Amino acid sequence: MTVYGPKDETTKQKFMDGPLRQQLEAVQQDDVYKVYDELWMLGIGYTAADSFIGDLTEHRVQE
Repeated sequence: MTVYGPKDETTKQKFMDGPLRQQLEAVQQDDVYKVYDELWMLGIGYTAADSFIGDLTEHRVQE
C-alpha cells in the first residue's frame, strides 16, 4: 500500500487497524515491510532502481 499527502489527512491508520488488512496472509505471517512511498511511487532511473534492489535484497533475499 502507499499513502500520499499529509499524514493527518489520509486513511492510512484506519486501514492499518482495520479487519481487511488483518486477513492478508502476509500480515498474518508478519511478512510485511515498510518502504519509502516517494521512491517506490515516483522513483525513476538508475538511482531508484538501485534503491528498489536494496529494499528487495534487505527484506526478501534468503541467504
